[in-house]
Amino acid sequence: MHYPKGEAVHEKVPSQLLKIDELMSWMEDKGFNGVLTGETRSQLTEIFITNGSVRNAILTHGNEQLVGKEAIEAMMVDSATGNLILSLFSLKPEICKPLLIPLIAKPHLSHMSSQVIHLVKLMESCLVSGVISHIVLENNDLEGHILFNDGVLVGSYTNRQPKIDSEFKDFYSLYHDIGGTLSVTQIKNEEFEKIELPLLEIITKPSETEFVKKILVSFLNFTRDAYGRNGLPPQETMDLFKRIAGTIAESPVVIVDNEFLPTSTLLKKEQIISEFSNLLRQVHTALKDMWGPKVVSSRYRRIYENYLKEKKDVKPATEILDSISPEKLGL
Repeated sequence: MHYPKGEAVHEKVPSQLLKIDELMSWMEDKGFNGVLTGETRSQLTEIFITNGSVRNAILTHGNEQLVGKEAIEAMMVDSATGNLILSLFSLKPEICKPLLIPLIAKPHLSHMSSQVIHLVKLMESCLVSGVISHIVLENNDLEGHILFNDGVLVGSYTNRQPKIDSEFKDFYSLYHDIGGTLSVTQIKNEEFEKIELPLLEIITKPSETEFVKKILVSFLNFTRDAYGRNGLPPQETMDLFKRIAGTIAESPVVIVDNEFLPTSTLLKKEQIISEFSNLLRQVHTALKDMWGPKVVSSRYRRIYENYLKEKKDVKPATEILDSISPEKLGL
């Protein structure tokens, strides 16, 4: 997504150094307005905050998205595994509210031709006290956004330039250049204030099963990359894992854009560990035919020890990794 981020308060800080629960308490005390982002190698989570309260969140992984509580829970698992990079950006409150209402309300008008709906008249309909509005102009991969808070025109931005423009030059240029379709989302301010996600509750009660999946999937991706640097082409590694995963009745992973992702079918911690161990054992049995038992054992031990070093400060992770140690897998 291309949201204007605003002024950086914290930028690209590892989650081990910036505790989310402490950060949220600070934002609540300050009545903070802005966006908290969490990044991993393959996904981005954006949490939207106004007046210190979390209003919504969106997680983007390629073409897939999670919205709301699920997005925050997934980000908390990333934070617990030590794989998350955090940034915090402040925005004016009058910008924050209209910025995020397309995530929490259905559009009043959706993808109407700009030849049928006149932009100026549509903007005039947004000049209503007590109402928050967000107009979107779309044409293929180009987007323009114009924002109203409490019936006042407060700014615009485009996906070409995701930065608030108080003079609306980019938006009008986009409108006249490409035409396209118009959508508008509106919500009363009193309704907006009722929307809040219980972030602190989510933070203090992370899902154990999701944490287990995340650690083991992270290890699979780490293993794939390591073998790619040691004589087995990355695509060959992926094909091998994919072929063996396809033979397991309840495979613990799916492969999306050459990344391992956990499946949602396994619900018990013991079952998750068992299936991941089975997958790793079968993959390395197949590798023995290519490299021989001694080489496979040596390489897996090196990979395992290197990953364990990365997670040495995350005690729950080291306990999970013990279940796929070379000794436990018979390597």
